[in-house]
Amino acid sequence: NKGLDLLCHINPDVPLSLRGDELRLWEIIVNVLGNAIKFTGRGKVILKVERRTSGNGNEDQDSQTVLLHFSVSDTGIGIPEDKLKIIFDSFTQSDGSSTRKYGGTGLGLTISKKLVNMMGGEIWAESEPGKGSTFHFTAIFGISHKAVEQEPPSQDTGFETEPFTNRLNILLAEDNILNQRLAVRILEREGHAVEVAGNGQEVLEVLKKQRFDLVLMDVQMPEMDGIEAARIIRNSKGSGFDPEIPIIAVTAHAFEEDRQRCLKAGINTCITKPFKRQELFTEIERLVPAGITNNL
Repeated sequence: NKGLDLLCHINPDVPLSLRGDELRLWEIIVNVLGNAIKFTGRGKVILKVERRTSGNGNEDQDSQTVLLHFSVSDTGIGIPEDKLKIIFDSFTQSDGSSTRKYGGTGLGLTISKKLVNMMGGEIWAESEPGKGSTFHFTAIFGISHKAVEQEPPSQDTGFETEPFTNRLNILLAEDNILNQRLAVRILEREGHAVEVAGNGQEVLEVLKKQRFDLVLMDVQMPEMDGIEAARIIRNSKGSGFDPEIPIIAVTAHAFEEDRQRCLKAGINTCITKPFKRQELFTEIERLVPAGITNNL
């Protein structure tokens, strides 16, 4: 909608087939790329991927692994130098006044730092206020050889659970478009039908028109956040939607006080970003047991 140019360049020396956590990588890219798009009013956002030398400067001495360097450059508002040092710390924002206008900022970068560390890499940023920013991260991947490539790919690597027998109608509340796509992909892979709302106000409007089995609600959203939306839902008797619908909050706030805020608003349970798929589906199964759906 902004008319931005979104460009992607992958160097020819990047292997075509790699082994690693696809969804973890996708979530990092979603967070970093989504942050760039959110704070770029005009111009372009560029994603680059290239092969990187190892820490000692020798390139790919280990034939079984490869270190990749990802960078996301934008022509956005930029970040002051003093903020760059803490931009990946919890709850940090370049401009505190931007929360309501743009939604959550900084939280996705904190999550990305955790995920990058899990993948054996590093993350950092360069920026010039008024001209734009470049976020960099590295990650280690295994190189797929022909014997590996011939094996049938796993649909859910690292997620050990029985397939769902309950196919649910789920309302996803998430303002970040890339995060939306990731969540929809995870849920639809299990056979669930997903409707998307971009903020708390949209959640209320959609719930008045359709019946759902569960709401998966991001806490930090523009216009109306997830906690306020949950509070209205729970106090909505006679307002046209089910005040008892199960609600799972997704939050980057890992503190007990934040969890208590969610519970006091009537949210059934909270999961913290970055969450594991198994954790999400365990909570869904607990809140909507097999055989209990709201398909009306």
